[in-house]
Amino acid sequence: MEHPPPREVQRAHSRILRSSDQRDRYDADALERLAAEVEESVEVVREALVARDGFSLLSLDKPTEAGGSTIDVADVGDHAAEAAEARTMLAPLVASMDERERQILAWRFVDEMSQRQIAERLGMTQIQVSRLLQKMLTHLRATLGDVG
Repeated sequence: MEHPPPREVQRAHSRILRSSDQRDRYDADALERLAAEVEESVEVVREALVARDGFSLLSLDKPTEAGGSTIDVADVGDHAAEAAEARTMLAPLVASMDERERQILAWRFVDEMSQRQIAERLGMTQIQVSRLLQKMLTHLRATLGDVG
């Protein structure tokens, strides 16, 4: 059984996908520039680039080998409606949180900052931020469970 890449490699891969540099091959200088752009070490970026094939998904519309026709194996549904409903349910809960908690959630899920980056801003350790986030998310889930 294959294991997923470490979190830092997954995070680097996400950042690489959003970066302006989308090459198939990187020389040492280009690798260093990419690492600086995505704010990760060269080693982590190198691992993310090596692992990127594992992140690639096959198209669900790709013709099958034998028949050459496409089959619908997943109903994607209306995710926009689900997202709107989630925002509607979460808005009052987030509004009831204190300013610091709202800021941490915004940094993590809107600005997509890493726990390490948030910790540096707050003068905390990454573990403390992780525990804080876990506590907030557990509270939100429990409260949403009571609502739903």
